[in-house]
Amino acid sequence: RGPAVSLDAGDAGDGELLRPQTWLADAEGQALVTWRPGQVSVAWGEPFELRGDSAAFAVSWSRLLDRALPVPPGVVSHAERQAAGAVHVDPARARAALEAREQRGWAPWLAALACVLALAATRRAA
Repeated sequence: RGPAVSLDAGDAGDGELLRPQTWLADAEGQALVTWRPGQVSVAWGEPFELRGDSAAFAVSWSRLLDRALPVPPGVVSHAERQAAGAVHVDPARARAALEAREQRGWAPWLAALACVLALAATRRAA
């Protein structure tokens, strides 16, 4: 219980994913808490009275905040991966690609080390 203002559901204009979703509403259906990726809006402007299980309250808010985390750039969300369907990856090809990538990663460092050792050998010989 507590004083609340009305939250505007708003129109993101960029599709359904960015439109705020109502997470908690009062008895009249007025939104008290809305969320979308990267944003959680609450209607309470002053302290409110919490009744019931405080642990359940904390767990529910942690789940809300987890859902509202924006997906980092370059990462495909779980929902998008599920919508794309099943993908079969040949383990042998995946292992070969990983090994090739690892070898390319070491090549510049090994070349630089070889240059340093060759330079040290020529200085010692002189």
